[in-house]
Amino acid sequence: MAGTHKDFWPLEGGPVIILVEPKLPENVGMVARAMLNCGLNELRVVAPRWVTEQGLPLAHEKAVAVSSGADAVIHNMKMFDTYQGAMADIEYAVATCPRKHDLFKEVV
Repeated sequence: MAGTHKDFWPLEGGPVIILVEPKLPENVGMVARAMLNCGLNELRVVAPRWVTEQGLPLAHEKAVAVSSGADAVIHNMKMFDTYQGAMADIEYAVATCPRKHDLFKEVV
């Protein structure tokens, strides 16, 4: 049966995942699912675009709906106005960013 293993114990002191300006609450839910499957449970969200558009309660419902049982990660997530605030207690950071979808990479 597919889905998130709800009895999986998260790592103590594991990496923190920070999402900056996620566009949709469903994105947060999918990240929460992937996090819990990897034993991570600390999610920080910076200035989500959907808070002003949809409101936090409805957004939580949408995020939980796609999280496949990782709702504990969503309910425990911390919200920040700036990424500096979200990273205030972080000593080592690794970052990624989206690439343009029209980017063409030559295959050799």
